[in-house]
Amino acid sequence: MKNLIGHCVFIAFFWLTLICGKAVARDGASWINAVELPPEAMILRRLPTIEYYEVVASRVDVATTGDLIKNEFLPITEEYAKYLCGTHYSCPKGQRPFLFRGVYGSGGTGTFHVKKLSEARVLVYHHSLGASFSVRRTALVVNVDFIPVSAVISCAVTK
Repeated sequence: MKNLIGHCVFIAFFWLTLICGKAVARDGASWINAVELPPEAMILRRLPTIEYYEVVASRVDVATTGDLIKNEFLPITEEYAKYLCGTHYSCPKGQRPFLFRGVYGSGGTGTFHVKKLSEARVLVYHHSLGASFSVRRTALVVNVDFIPVSAVISCAVTK
């Protein structure tokens, strides 16, 4: 009986750790590095748009773990970008794919804005509609013709 109780406690602890670990891994609040957008981002329509692809849902966990935990963005190969985004991904000549952190506040609505803020600074911003705000992590493959040096990552939800 004592062994059975110990076994049940171990199984309960295992499932609790697994469930809580997934919840923490998907929480995106720690990935937001700008509560307020920089002044040059206030007029999004006037900023140059950068081509991006959202990582497909079945590969988000793969993309948001590993090196992306420690880095806001990192260079990747075109093959890896196609693996993460699907066969519709393409990279124009003269550009390189980078994997960027992304966050969103209300799933299923809204869109990302990926813009070049300055010489080598990239804005990854998601704006969505919804009654609740629960920041979630995701990842984007961004094609650029420069080497990024920093990123502004943020999101907003409008009721």
